[in-house]
Amino acid sequence: MTAPVQRNETEEGWRVAFMMPGKFTMDTAPTPTNNEISLRLIPSQLMAVIRYSGRWTERNFNRRKEELLESLEEANIDAIGVVESAAYDAPYVLPFMRRNEVMIEVNSLPNQENAVVTTE
Repeated sequence: MTAPVQRNETEEGWRVAFMMPGKFTMDTAPTPTNNEISLRLIPSQLMAVIRYSGRWTERNFNRRKEELLESLEEANIDAIGVVESAAYDAPYVLPFMRRNEVMIEVNSLPNQENAVVTTE
């Protein structure tokens, strides 16, 4: 399994995305054998993220989603799009050791010099 595995809810249901390691390009990534799977390059985005441990459940997702949106509103940060989730560990990893995130794209941060920016 690649990490992270992201998912977000759409009108048709949940959309799941598996991230490819940075060593791959669109030309060197494995070709999917299922017609319902496609590769696409996602441009860089500025994301607001809350990280949490435990199991990924609808309840945990919704709780963290509300926490994220409330935090952004309090900080006067404009969110774009929908809240997504990411899971980084296999199902057999003990819940307290799991890494999960809820995230949403934002326009900009009021004080970007304090922003934590990561690239992988």
